[in-house]
Amino acid sequence: MSKAEDNKAIVGRWFTEFWGKTCNLGVVDELAAPDMLLQYSLHEPRRGRDDIKAFMTDFRRAFPDLNFWGTADLIAEGDCVVGQWEGGGTHTGPAFRDFLMGSLPPATGRKMHFTGTTVLRIQSGKIHPGNRSRRRRQGADPARSHQGRLINAARSPDGRARNRT
Repeated sequence: MSKAEDNKAIVGRWFTEFWGKTCNLGVVDELAAPDMLLQYSLHEPRRGRDDIKAFMTDFRRAFPDLNFWGTADLIAEGDCVVGQWEGGGTHTGPAFRDFLMGSLPPATGRKMHFTGTTVLRIQSGKIHPGNRSRRRRQGADPARSHQGRLINAARSPDGRARNRT
């Protein structure tokens, strides 16, 4: 296999085993560099294997049906692999305090849907710091997010958020 194919295989495993329907936390030790940075726009950055595993453990407790999947073929060039994805889950678990916009009280029943593109840098078979991600959240009204709570939202034909009843 070429370097690009090897790197895509690593990222494919990361997306499937870490972010997929079931989470294998052992993949963090296998594929993440010791100082890996997990950084998404909705959460505080997490650095290092133990912090990344703690984040995912808490995220999956709060959203037991959490699942993410790829929506396009991975693209690799040099040390970088780009993946486009979507996913989400229903908040039926304990309170979740990791959203930058505020916390969720226990078991709100809110459905969250995310889409995004992630660029991962692979060196010596490990995912290293310097990754970039863009995440778009659906199912919450960004205009209300400063109040620290999520609400169901729908989009009007002109693209503006409006509350659902």
